[in-house]
Formats: sequence, structure tokens, C-alpha cells
Amino acid sequence: MKHTTCYVLYVGSEKDASGRALPAEVIAHALRRIEHLTASAFGGYTFAEAYGGWMNDVGTLVRERSYRFEVVTDVSAAAVRRWADTVRVAFEQGSVLLTSHTQAQEMVEEQAAAA
Repeated sequence: MKHTTCYVLYVGSEKDASGRALPAEVIAHALRRIEHLTASAFGGYTFAEAYGGWMNDVGTLVRERSYRFEVVTDVSAAAVRRWADTVRVAFEQGSVLLTSHTQAQEMVEEQAAAA
């Protein structure tokens, strides 16, 4: 089995860093750009819409819809961090959450039938 790193990036999708609602066209443009960039940089990705919450500085629960990008790669952590920052800027966010873990991976493929 090959060992790689799985990175998961969470990005807010409803409001920009100042709290203004993100227009639908900004979100659509950011998604198209980031999907192309991510597939080019890592060979592929998994994308999901998510819903969660976090506590702000005054202790209020902030609920929001977010996007989750997952990539499995052996590229440098610095390259992944640059990608995460590009996503942050595209979605006009003050910050994004990037997690990682090392994993063993193996592609399970169809085997040719024995003659």
C-alpha cells in the first residue's frame, strides 16, 4: 500500500469575511475556478456541501452552510497550503479550516478473468 496524506478543507459559503452575504454568482464562479484548480493540482478531489456551526467571539453559535474539499496527495504541505489560501481568497473568507492525516491507500481494481 502507498502512504499519502488526505487533506480536508472547509470553507464558508454564505458570507464573506465582513459578514455580507456572498452573491450566487460569486459562489458559482469560485466553485468553477476551484474545482478546475483542484483537479489540475491534485489529479482529483471529492466535494460535498456541509452544514455546521461555530462559536463567535461573543459566544453566539453561528450556523452556516459550507463546502468541503478533500484531496489525497503526496504533494508538499506548502503547495496544499497555497491551494487552501487560493480557495480562501476565491470565497472571500477571512480564514478556512484545513485538516490532514496520513493514510495508507490502495486502488482496488477489476482483475482480468483467468483463462
